[in-house]
Amino acid sequence: MRKLFFTAILAVITTGIFAQDYTSDQDKKVSFGVDIFYDIWQNKPVDMKSHGLSFGNSIYAIYEQFIWNKEGKFRLGLGAGITTHKLSTNTYIIDVNDSPITFTPIGEDIDYKKSKFVVNYLDFIGELRYKSKSNFRLAIGAKIGFRIDSHTTYKGEELNNSGLNIVVKHKDIQFIEKIRFAPTFRIGYGFVNLYMSYSLTKMFSETNGPELYPISIGFTLNPF
Repeated sequence: MRKLFFTAILAVITTGIFAQDYTSDQDKKVSFGVDIFYDIWQNKPVDMKSHGLSFGNSIYAIYEQFIWNKEGKFRLGLGAGITTHKLSTNTYIIDVNDSPITFTPIGEDIDYKKSKFVVNYLDFIGELRYKSKSNFRLAIGAKIGFRIDSHTTYKGEELNNSGLNIVVKHKDIQFIEKIRFAPTFRIGYGFVNLYMSYSLTKMFSETNGPELYPISIGFTLNPF
C-alpha cells in the first residue's frame, strides 16, 4: 500500500504539471489529489496511549461539472479514492477474531518498535467546490467508504518475555464496520489546501470493540 501511495503522489504531481501547459481551467473535468492527514482518535480505551503521529493518507480522482456562473466557479464533484487510517499505540490485539475486539496494553518491560492498527477504505466522494480567479479553493462534501482491508503489525520482543524479537502481522480484523460515512472540508490557495474529515461511523460494530472513530486534519496536494 505504501509503494502504491507514493507512486500515486508522483503520478498526480507529474500529471498536474504537464496538464497546466495545455489545459484551460474551463476544460478541466477531472481533478486528482492526495490527502495527508493526522488522525485524532476519539473514545480510545483509558489505558491506550498513542505513539508518535498517526498519519493517514488518501488518493482520489473527482469528475467536476460546472453548475453556476459562466466562469465555472462553482462545481459539483463526484469521484472515488482510497483512504488509509493508522493507529500506533502501546496496545496489541491478541485475537483479531475475538468478540469484543480488545486492545491489550503491552507490558512496560517489553521492548518493541511498533504496534499499529491499519484500516483501508474504497471511498466514493461528493463535493460542492468553489474556485476563484485568484485560485482560492473551497470544497464541502462527504465520502462513503467501504472497508477493503485491515491489519495489525507488531515488531519487538515476544509478549511472554522470552526476549526473542518477532514480527507479527494479522489481517482481516473482525467486527470493523463495513461502511463508514464522513463529512469533508477543504480550503486554501492553489496547490496546497487544508483538509478535515470527521467520521460519523464508529470503527467497530456495537458491543464488538471500543467506540473508536477518527477526526482527520491535514492538507491536500491538488495540482489541478
